[in-house]
Amino acid sequence: MMNEVTLDLVKLSLNMQTIKQSVAAKNIANIDSNSRITVNFEDLITQLESMSESQKSQYVKVLNENTENLNKYIQTDNTELTSIESEHADSTKAMLEYQAMIEALNRKISMKALVMGGSK
Repeated sequence: MMNEVTLDLVKLSLNMQTIKQSVAAKNIANIDSNSRITVNFEDLITQLESMSESQKSQYVKVLNENTENLNKYIQTDNTELTSIESEHADSTKAMLEYQAMIEALNRKISMKALVMGGSK
Protein backbone atom coordinates (compact mmCIF):
# COMPACT_ATOMS: atom_id res chain seq x y z
CA MET A 1 0.00 0.00 0.00
CA MET A 2 1.06 3.64 0.09
CA ASN A 3 3.70 4.47 2.62
CA GLU A 4 2.76 6.26 5.81
CA VAL A 5 4.45 9.53 4.87
CA THR A 6 2.43 9.73 1.65
CA LEU A 7 -0.84 9.17 3.49
CA ASP A 8 0.10 11.74 6.10
CA LEU A 9 0.94 14.27 3.38
CA VAL A 10 -2.40 13.61 1.67
CA LYS A 11 -4.18 14.12 4.99
CA LEU A 12 -2.27 17.37 5.56
CA SER A 13 -3.14 18.57 2.08
CA LEU A 14 -6.82 17.78 2.67
CA ASN A 15 -6.68 19.69 5.97
CA MET A 16 -5.10 22.66 4.19
CA GLN A 17 -7.88 22.69 1.56
CA THR A 18 -10.50 22.51 4.32
CA ILE A 19 -8.96 25.55 6.01
CA LYS A 20 -8.85 27.46 2.72
CA GLN A 21 -12.53 26.76 2.18
CA SER A 22 -13.36 27.75 5.76
CA VAL A 23 -11.47 31.04 5.39
CA ALA A 24 -13.37 31.85 2.19
CA ALA A 25 -16.67 31.07 3.94
CA LYS A 26 -15.76 33.36 6.86
CA ASN A 27 -14.88 36.15 4.45
CA ILE A 28 -18.23 35.72 2.67
CA ALA A 29 -20.05 35.80 6.01
CA ASN A 30 -18.22 39.01 6.98
CA ILE A 31 -18.39 40.67 3.57
CA ASP A 32 -19.24 44.09 5.05
CA SER A 33 -16.21 44.22 7.34
CA ASN A 34 -13.11 46.25 6.57
CA SER A 35 -10.77 43.29 6.77
CA ARG A 36 -10.20 40.04 4.99
CA ILE A 37 -8.82 36.78 6.33
CA THR A 38 -6.14 35.15 4.21
CA VAL A 39 -4.32 31.84 4.40
CA ASN A 40 -0.95 31.14 2.86
CA PHE A 41 0.74 27.75 3.14
CA GLU A 42 3.72 28.57 0.89
CA ASP A 43 6.12 28.83 3.85
CA LEU A 44 4.92 25.46 5.15
CA ILE A 45 5.39 23.82 1.76
CA THR A 46 8.87 25.31 1.41
CA GLN A 47 9.73 24.13 4.90
CA LEU A 48 8.50 20.59 4.16
CA GLU A 49 10.42 20.44 0.88
CA SER A 50 13.68 21.22 2.70
CA MET A 51 13.23 18.48 5.32
CA SER A 52 14.56 14.95 5.26
CA GLU A 53 12.00 12.17 4.91
CA SER A 54 12.08 11.35 8.64
CA GLN A 55 11.82 15.02 9.71
CA LYS A 56 8.96 15.53 7.28
CA SER A 57 7.17 12.47 8.59
CA GLN A 58 7.39 13.62 12.20
CA TYR A 59 6.40 17.22 11.46
CA VAL A 60 3.44 16.24 9.28
CA LYS A 61 2.20 13.90 12.02
CA VAL A 62 2.28 16.79 14.50
CA LEU A 63 0.36 19.04 12.10
CA ASN A 64 -2.23 16.34 11.43
CA GLU A 65 -2.73 15.47 15.10
CA ASN A 66 -4.14 18.92 15.75
CA THR A 67 -5.21 21.05 12.80
CA GLU A 68 -5.04 24.08 15.10
CA ASN A 69 -1.30 23.91 14.31
CA LEU A 70 -2.19 25.18 10.82
CA ASN A 71 -3.91 28.31 12.16
CA LYS A 72 -0.61 30.20 12.27
CA TYR A 73 -0.86 30.43 8.47
CA ILE A 74 -4.13 32.39 8.74
CA GLN A 75 -3.77 36.17 8.81
CA THR A 76 -6.02 39.20 8.81
CA ASP A 77 -5.47 41.63 5.97
CA ASN A 78 -6.81 45.10 6.73
CA THR A 79 -5.54 46.53 3.45
CA GLU A 80 -7.71 44.51 1.11
CA LEU A 81 -11.50 44.56 1.00
CA THR A 82 -13.36 41.32 0.51
CA SER A 83 -14.81 40.61 -2.91
CA ILE A 84 -17.64 38.11 -2.82
CA GLU A 85 -16.75 36.89 -6.31
CA SER A 86 -13.14 36.32 -5.29
CA GLU A 87 -14.17 34.48 -2.13
CA HIS A 88 -16.59 32.25 -4.04
CA ALA A 89 -13.81 31.47 -6.51
CA ASP A 90 -11.38 30.67 -3.67
CA SER A 91 -13.95 28.45 -1.98
CA THR A 92 -14.75 26.62 -5.20
CA LYS A 93 -11.06 26.14 -6.00
CA ALA A 94 -10.39 24.67 -2.55
CA MET A 95 -13.42 22.37 -2.87
CA LEU A 96 -12.38 21.15 -6.32
CA GLU A 97 -8.79 20.54 -5.20
CA TYR A 98 -10.09 18.61 -2.17
CA GLN A 99 -12.35 16.48 -4.39
CA ALA A 100 -9.54 15.84 -6.88
CA MET A 101 -7.25 14.63 -4.08
CA ILE A 102 -9.94 12.30 -2.73
CA GLU A 103 -10.59 10.91 -6.22
CA ALA A 104 -6.88 10.35 -6.84
CA LEU A 105 -6.50 8.66 -3.46
CA ASN A 106 -9.50 6.42 -4.14
CA ARG A 107 -8.11 5.46 -7.58
CA LYS A 108 -4.73 4.65 -6.05
CA ILE A 109 -6.32 2.49 -3.36
CA SER A 110 -8.54 0.72 -5.94
CA MET A 111 -5.55 0.02 -8.20
CA LYS A 112 -3.57 -1.41 -5.28
CA ALA A 113 -6.52 -3.59 -4.30
CA LEU A 114 -6.86 -4.82 -7.88
CA VAL A 115 -3.17 -5.66 -8.13
CA MET A 116 -3.30 -7.49 -4.83
CA GLY A 117 -6.36 -9.47 -5.98
CA GLY A 118 -8.65 -7.93 -3.42
CA SER A 119 -11.08 -6.42 -5.91
CA LYS A 120 -14.49 -8.05 -6.37
